[in-house]
Amino acid sequence: MSGAIILVVLIILLVAGFLVYQNLRQSPLGERAAVLARAEGGSRGRAAPREPTVETLAPGDAIAFWDGQNAVVDCVLECEELVDGRRTRWRWTLLRGGRMLEVAPDGNVLYTGGEVVYQGAALFDQLTGPPAAGGILQTFEARVRAKTVGANPVTFDYGGRTFTIRSTGTFRATPIGPPPRAEVWRDIADDPSQNTYFEMDAEDGTQGLGIWTTHILLLVGEPLRASDIRGLYPAPPEYSDFRPG
Repeated sequence: MSGAIILVVLIILLVAGFLVYQNLRQSPLGERAAVLARAEGGSRGRAAPREPTVETLAPGDAIAFWDGQNAVVDCVLECEELVDGRRTRWRWTLLRGGRMLEVAPDGNVLYTGGEVVYQGAALFDQLTGPPAAGGILQTFEARVRAKTVGANPVTFDYGGRTFTIRSTGTFRATPIGPPPRAEVWRDIADDPSQNTYFEMDAEDGTQGLGIWTTHILLLVGEPLRASDIRGLYPAPPEYSDFRPG
């Protein structure tokens, strides 16, 4: 008889507990707790979507520019130059279609036009020849060493503009994603001394960049403002191997 009484008491307690649970779950506090629990469980199951910036672009990412044109990243080169113990780093982001975005400590530049100058061409000799023959790059370096380049700058006429050579140097480049396939880019050597760059400015603000590996790639562009980019979009899943960690 006492066992039956205990069983009845247990059933009453279970029913009462179930009714209290149901009332709590249907209350406003219970509903908010359920929403939070579902949200927390979902966030644990999937990572937050990646939000690229110009400094973290990776192959497959897309850029929407102010002029309505969109571009997909083909390759990113992480570059560095070591001069007198001082290391400078920057990024060259190669875009499908031939444009290139430079992200550097002194400002970002979008290069929209380019030309490969081949060895043996008159323009190649004009750029690389000795100072006695008017070679632009060696003349600039000689004036830098002599500390006369400020008073006697080296200029270069190209594309209807007169550019003033601003700097030259050598660089190391490490690709993110597949290595570049385009001429000059694909010939970047592991030895930094075999990779030369030179920068130049025109009076109207146009920027010029030269990349010299086997041949020379001449690029012309404009400084990039933050408002020039309307959107940055992460790569689809098939590019996951090339995303930054």
